[in-house]
Amino acid sequence: MSNKTSEQFSAADADVVFISTDGVEFEIHRKYLETMAGAFPPAEFPTSKEPVPLSEPAVVLEMLFQFVYPGRHPDVETIESLELFAELAEAAEKYDVYPAISVCKLRMRAIIHQKPILVLSYATRHGYMSLADQAAQLTLAEDQADVVALLPHTAAVPYLKYIAAWERVRGLACSDILSLASTKKPCIPVLKVLARIGGRLESIAKLDTVFDACWAEQICSVCSFACSHCRSEVEGAVAKIPKFSMVLNT
Repeated sequence: MSNKTSEQFSAADADVVFISTDGVEFEIHRKYLETMAGAFPPAEFPTSKEPVPLSEPAVVLEMLFQFVYPGRHPDVETIESLELFAELAEAAEKYDVYPAISVCKLRMRAIIHQKPILVLSYATRHGYMSLADQAAQLTLAEDQADVVALLPHTAAVPYLKYIAAWERVRGLACSDILSLASTKKPCIPVLKVLARIGGRLESIAKLDTVFDACWAEQICSVCSFACSHCRSEVEGAVAKIPKFSMVLNT
């Protein structure tokens, strides 16, 4: 049974043939690969047009090879499936398809709040440390097991150390509030602060939200001072938390 050939990449004068994991052949011009892609070594291509197997499905290669040719490239913003987009981004990095790398990195930055785990995995895998640092902090709101499952193996332990640093700051904040509770009955706003800090780790990165109750509701001077002191202590501790990239490289 013969393989299906891509309608878009089926030029008679093409001199390299690739085949996807689902059996679709792509007939590509070697000269464009040499110019636009750094990880398709021309010397390794067979001259008989024998299909070279690639590890991506046709839907990914169909988009990827459009970036190899001159002309208008696909708009990655229109790829509705972020999983499919992530496959394209990985293929672009794997084969050094330069135009695709640039636009995929831009979209990764755009979806960082929507998919912080995906972006962290991508950025860590390919050495985009500024992007990784931004994504790592956003994963404080995620299940840490889900994060570790998608990270490169060598990044798992550094990531858990990074999370542990945030956990220590949360412990400091809870300790400050509980110290106040041991000396007097705390006002309701203080209890709300304690609930927010104890409830979700990402609250430590959103101190305005955590402490707004202290200033928006009725609170005694003692509790008000305690909240101000606690916030100051936590801000100082947060500032000392190393970036994920620093932990990764130690």
